[in-house]
Amino acid sequence: MRATVRVLRVRHPLLGAFEAALTLLGSESGLIKLSAPPSPELEPGERLIIEWPDSDQRARATIGALELQPQGGVTLELTLQISQPDARHYPRLMGGIALRFTSLSASQSSPEALQAWLDHEPSALDLASHEAPLDELMNFSVYGLAFECERHLEVGELLLCELGPQRAQERWRTRAQVARSWLIQEGRCGVALQFEDPPPALVDALARFTLVIQGAST
Repeated sequence: MRATVRVLRVRHPLLGAFEAALTLLGSESGLIKLSAPPSPELEPGERLIIEWPDSDQRARATIGALELQPQGGVTLELTLQISQPDARHYPRLMGGIALRFTSLSASQSSPEALQAWLDHEPSALDLASHEAPLDELMNFSVYGLAFECERHLEVGELLLCELGPQRAQERWRTRAQVARSWLIQEGRCGVALQFEDPPPALVDALARFTLVIQGAST
């Protein structure tokens, strides 16, 4: 089955999208042939978002192999994870959000130490345990985040988060609660976080970055 699709590069969300012809070889594999590859160059292992313009169907894709053609074009071998329109875990936006987080128990720190950490002041909280999610596909809004990570997080778990758009120099701190958690495959889980009292500057930065990505993807 062959179709013209819209391809978005997860690693370079601000470059916009390009059209390509996708040949489905099965439910989880396909081929794309390009007469001239976009810049920067595509690489094996790079992750893509595939959209069908005539439907709401989308897919996550990973470049498994890349073959240069004698005429100067390139053929991409893809592994696909097709999501139906009602698949709630599919990201509506690409990431570009830098994030580090750590779990926080109710007895782990005093309210004073927590507030000092939120205000970027010296505190007794251990920041060395912060983790960064490896997922390049991240759904975000001014209310929270959804991403994939290797560690399972329990619903209701409290986290400390330090985050901001990757192109912004400043990073903001907030508390977040795990609103939803689900198993994707062995060793990989999905998690949705809801911010608790995020600072207004963080809300403004995420709102602006949302508009930037939406504009670049149309």
